[in-house]
Amino acid sequence: MQYIKPENLIFHNDALVTLEVLREHTLGCEGDEAVRLGILSKIDRRIAELKASVFERREANGSIRVRHPAIGVLCIDHETLKEPTQLFASHIKSLVAFTITISRADAIIGVDGLIDYEPYEEIARFKMTASAFSELITSPGRGHHPATFEFAKYYRIDPYLPDAMANSKTLLARSVENCLDGTQEWLSNLAGLISEAAEKSAKPTLKAVAEMQKYTSMLELSVVAGPGYNLARLAEFAEVVKAHSQQEIEALIALHKMNEESR
Repeated sequence: MQYIKPENLIFHNDALVTLEVLREHTLGCEGDEAVRLGILSKIDRRIAELKASVFERREANGSIRVRHPAIGVLCIDHETLKEPTQLFASHIKSLVAFTITISRADAIIGVDGLIDYEPYEEIARFKMTASAFSELITSPGRGHHPATFEFAKYYRIDPYLPDAMANSKTLLARSVENCLDGTQEWLSNLAGLISEAAEKSAKPTLKAVAEMQKYTSMLELSVVAGPGYNLARLAEFAEVVKAHSQQEIEALIALHKMNEESR
């Protein structure tokens, strides 16, 4: 072969040798003939699949078609969804999405040396929200970018369960409520300790004073930092939702404009 070298077929050839050994071992085994024929059929089918996954072939027009497991293509489609859809790690339901498909492909090397690619087997397909795709493009290599898988070869993917982030607003509101409830409880405890000390004629013990100081410190921290922190988180969440909604609308307008211009 002109392009595929022995060093490009290390694992491929090893798999073929292993399958041939299994085939010979199966032929030498005794037992149920139907079971043995079934095993041989599966081995032969896998050998045929492996051999078909690697080749070089000259086409009628003089170009060379090269197939190898390492050759693939990635396709990105920008589409309007049929209905607002909750995708993974999105705060809102998406109006548009980017569908990314990864496929194995043949390389077509023309007589002029130019290379084209022809996909023949889909390996994986997933959707990304407009905001997630934008972050992926503008910040490559930084962090992780959420995607919702629709298909992956050799895996059975169940219908997507809406992400917990769809309930973020509820969880954040509950966090503020819990903070206020905690403050109320500490305030009641401090008031009880003060009332108890006031009813006694003797000076409060060091233990009682320490207990009151503990609740005073907790209340100071809770009143000053607690609600402010949780309200800041709510405000930040609202800004994120606003930004994501704006990106969705802008992406939808851009997609419609592009489709109109292509007609």
